[in-house]
Amino acid sequence: MSAKRTEAWRAGLLAAVLVCFLAALSGAETRTTPVAAASDGTRAGEYDNDTGLGFKWGGDARTRIDISAPSDMDARVRLLGRLRIGANGTFADNKAFWGFRLETNANNAVTHDSTLAGGDLNNGATRGDNFGIGRVYLGIQPSPKVAVTIGRMANPFWTSEAVFDEDLDPPGVAFNWRVFEGGDADTIKNVNMALMWAPVRELGALSNDPYAILSQLRGQIGPVRAGVGLYYFDNLNAVSALGGVTTGATGMFQAATQVISTTGFFTEDQIAVVHGKVVVPFKISGRPFSIGGELFGNVSVSKENLGWEVRGDAEDLWSGRGHLLFRQVQQDATFAPWACSELGRGTGYRSGFEAHFQRPIVGPLNIGLTYFRMDRDRPLIGTVPGLSTGKEDAFQVDFFAPF
Repeated sequence: MSAKRTEAWRAGLLAAVLVCFLAALSGAETRTTPVAAASDGTRAGEYDNDTGLGFKWGGDARTRIDISAPSDMDARVRLLGRLRIGANGTFADNKAFWGFRLETNANNAVTHDSTLAGGDLNNGATRGDNFGIGRVYLGIQPSPKVAVTIGRMANPFWTSEAVFDEDLDPPGVAFNWRVFEGGDADTIKNVNMALMWAPVRELGALSNDPYAILSQLRGQIGPVRAGVGLYYFDNLNAVSALGGVTTGATGMFQAATQVISTTGFFTEDQIAVVHGKVVVPFKISGRPFSIGGELFGNVSVSKENLGWEVRGDAEDLWSGRGHLLFRQVQQDATFAPWACSELGRGTGYRSGFEAHFQRPIVGPLNIGLTYFRMDRDRPLIGTVPGLSTGKEDAFQVDFFAPF
């Protein structure tokens, strides 16, 4: 893509954001509550413990026994822990809001688990000691329909972990717009738009840092939830003029050999993932269930670029809840550093199935049981060829308590 064409496209995106913002400001007020109207993540009801001082706080603690048995390596047993505590609130007559969260393994994009024995070479020797700021953000909400958030925040996009891991707290500037709320009698309702600019990694002075422009439109059609998104990443092979550090392909754990699409619209520096998701709720004997599907593809490459997931959830199952999912993700279908860190262990090519069940034990304490069956058709990036291919069985036992 020529430089002029690239700049024109970026200018068009920024112009579209501005038009949406101005249109939202001129729209009628809705019945939505402050902050909750515009964002599923940075919302006033995120925490339940009201201090009486204008803000709420909360958190959770989890310990995990993680057992993995690859077909080509010895079985491994690890003890993991995760602690998260935060607060948020509003001010200026609910026209502005703030929030933060402290958590273990805060600098890891896709998991806040800490290896309790320490020294996990796959995640840095200091992983067990890394407790810090996972989220910190400020925002303005000029109307109940619109919010602009700046900082490191909860992920404002609705996807499965095959696209963005549930622990992902992306930094950047996010614009959330409640396009149309509707009512119980409306077929189409709860329509939301989310746009975000996010830095992927900062290389330092005199460098062209990698970044992402993310967008999604989602809502309800009757009882069915649906969403479509476009997630664009650029400068992934950026080089620091000071240190000569390359971040793309191998440095970002994205495939170094991705085959660029013959359209010529994209370069090796870019990834553009088109994504769609739908969830259909239903009841059996009065018990709530849902089944959902997700399809996505990286249109910047011509091979190894598709992924899908099918998931079924039971919300009232043996005094608990559970889910079963099947997933197939090719090597370059998503931006691997932000994808699932469990089913596939953080690689860019994950397939297999997952079964999960959890239920309360006593008070707020829950137990969770998860089984993975994973397949890999090529080695992990950065390992000796031939290792970490084949199949892997994994089992997790979680003890989890919110507070």
